[in-house]
Amino acid sequence: MAEKQNQATSVGVGSGETSAGADASLNAGVSTDTSASARTKTNKPNQLKTWCTTHKHALAVTVLAIVLLVLILVYVFSCNAEQSARLVQNASDVAPKAQIVQDRIAENADSTDATTTNEISTEQSAPQEIKELQQQIEELTQPYGSSVSVCIIDASNGNYCHVNSDKAFVSASMIKLAVLCEYMHAVDNGQLDPADRVTLKNMKVVGGTGLIQTERHASYSYDELCRYMIMYSDNTATNVLINKLGQDAINERVQALGCKNTSLNRQLMALNTNTENWISARDAATILYKFKNGTAASSTICAKALEYLSKQTDNEGMAEGISSGAFAHKTGSLRSMRHDGGIVLGKHPYVIVALCDIGAGNANRLMKEIAQKTDAYFSQLD
Repeated sequence: MAEKQNQATSVGVGSGETSAGADASLNAGVSTDTSASARTKTNKPNQLKTWCTTHKHALAVTVLAIVLLVLILVYVFSCNAEQSARLVQNASDVAPKAQIVQDRIAENADSTDATTTNEISTEQSAPQEIKELQQQIEELTQPYGSSVSVCIIDASNGNYCHVNSDKAFVSASMIKLAVLCEYMHAVDNGQLDPADRVTLKNMKVVGGTGLIQTERHASYSYDELCRYMIMYSDNTATNVLINKLGQDAINERVQALGCKNTSLNRQLMALNTNTENWISARDAATILYKFKNGTAASSTICAKALEYLSKQTDNEGMAEGISSGAFAHKTGSLRSMRHDGGIVLGKHPYVIVALCDIGAGNANRLMKEIAQKTDAYFSQLD
């Protein structure tokens, strides 16, 4: 019995009932645990410091990369915003000129029938070379050889002058003239309703020129897309129209108009496809000439095309050499190339196109000089 009682007492103490020995042992354990915890807390800053020292180069590179990424994003956003603001401002600047063009379209409407039978092909007997102007243009372009192509047409009779006009150049945004041709034809024939809309989520937004990439409205009508394509040279709008109209249909349309050296082979900004879009000065002039004379489609639709071209917002170079300001045109720029072509709707209307692969600065200066000579020649005919 005594042994059992002693055992019970021993078990009781072991189960947690306090005694002096148990307290001492417990306190010792707590003290040990506290010391370990303190050492752990003390070691953490040291470990972090050691890790930072060891990886300081990696940390510096990471921080630098983050800073650069932020700067790039800020730069891209600011560039897009600046481009959009500039395009909108340019649109406001060209509004008075666009009105002049529309007035001239109305003034020349009565004479359209008399000029529709004139073609610009040299195979025809009626059109003749404008020798006086031809000599001046040859003198201006001679230093650049085959890197410059020019085609000028008297819209009243088809008389012309040209330099390397059948040479195909990488078109840049001048190919949008071909897209405009097929768009106007499709609208004219009821194949496309210009009021139909395309939602932004169904578009593949691309970079380069244009407003859609920053504006991002919920949807756009085909008419708006066409205007954006010409007015702001919008690449996204152009690609949507190419998808709708069909690449083959666009090429067939310009071929039917007599364009032998123009071909749409890729969408805009598809620069990694190892193929290019092509156009010649004669082909661009042919399209513009037929817009002016109402033979690319109905006269009403052709007048609409001229209205869109009159609101084009890139007016450096050739446009600066047109004294009347009544200039409906389309530009194109890519790498060292700079092109421009349009219709001057003065009292004596004419078509002028220049394709240049001589750098943008040289091209703008040359095109301005060509435009000045040409404008002076036709002004004296009034």
